[in-house]
Amino acid sequence: MANQQHLELLRQGGANSWNTWRRSHPATIPELHGADLSDADLGNYNLSGADLSEANLHRANLRASQLLGAIVIGANLTNADLSGSI
Repeated sequence: MANQQHLELLRQGGANSWNTWRRSHPATIPELHGADLSDADLGNYNLSGADLSEANLHRANLRASQLLGAIVIGANLTNADLSGSI
């Protein structure tokens, strides 16, 4: 089950707030297991190392509006629904 604090940070603050939090807490692994992130705009979010196992990422936007896009290096995407994601 997703950590509610992590999920709220992801949903409410935008990419800049999320990425600032990630830099301030480098040892924290975002726990987003099973989270419903369908249709979410996750471009420019640093999701490296996050537990996104069994997360619903259906139609999620992982493309960047700037240079890189979502960073998912080392993220756990086991059984995540990525159907329709870009």
